[in-house]
Amino acid sequence: MSKLLDSNGQVINAEYPKTAPDHILVQGVTEKGVLASLTYRRSTGTVDGVGIRWVIAGTKGEISISAPDAWQMADKAIQLQVKIAEAGLYPTLALQGSVQRQQFDSSDSTLRLLNSTVQARLTVPIYQGGSEYSAIRQRKEAVGQQRLSLDQVRDQVRANVAQYWGQLEAAKAQTEAAERQVRYAERALNGVRDEAQVGQRTTLDVLNAVQALLNARVGLIIAQHDRVVASYNLLSGVGRLAPAVLGLPTQIYDPGVHYHQVRDSWFGVRTPDGR
Repeated sequence: MSKLLDSNGQVINAEYPKTAPDHILVQGVTEKGVLASLTYRRSTGTVDGVGIRWVIAGTKGEISISAPDAWQMADKAIQLQVKIAEAGLYPTLALQGSVQRQQFDSSDSTLRLLNSTVQARLTVPIYQGGSEYSAIRQRKEAVGQQRLSLDQVRDQVRANVAQYWGQLEAAKAQTEAAERQVRYAERALNGVRDEAQVGQRTTLDVLNAVQALLNARVGLIIAQHDRVVASYNLLSGVGRLAPAVLGLPTQIYDPGVHYHQVRDSWFGVRTPDGR
């Protein structure tokens, strides 16, 4: 159900039946002239198990950020807590059984007795002091709090990614400028040396040109360092700072292997590695 409003914002029907999933599309231009679009839709299932897909298109490439549907498992877990709390208002059926065997031996006969009982108890709660209702309201408030926390984390991740993307673009431009400065400093040094050979420049001029070239190369190294750091910050922001993505020569932990090792362990306290 949803509220149906008119053009003035007045409620026409407070319980209008919904016949299609929610779908919101927003398009616009930012203050810096960047075209931005946002699409939100809620459906019963996801495509390829992707719960969120965010694409950042730039002049020199695109960044695609995706996350599985399980990325909001905390929200689902707290919703299950609401259902558990609501179970306190439902009837409870308890089934209990027992079997007893007795044997009496005498000199000329043997008497065997077998007693079996089955008891079923149905408990219907009527009023238990209001603690169940309070627990349900508490769980529902926790659901709202968890959703606000998820929204804050989502907004923070988006802000960090946008910031890291800007820092990477700035570092690229700074690196290109530093490379040009090194080339110009090398040309200037060659020119000063040629002029010094014909007596138009002094040794001090040559040393000053060498120092300018050295400073330009130091600035290039710093710019390259900042670019590498910015790229790793961006990878960290989109959740791609992982050994598999970076191709590190190390053993990658696979939680699925450990799960299959302990999936059928119904008893025992030893871990798969023998501890």
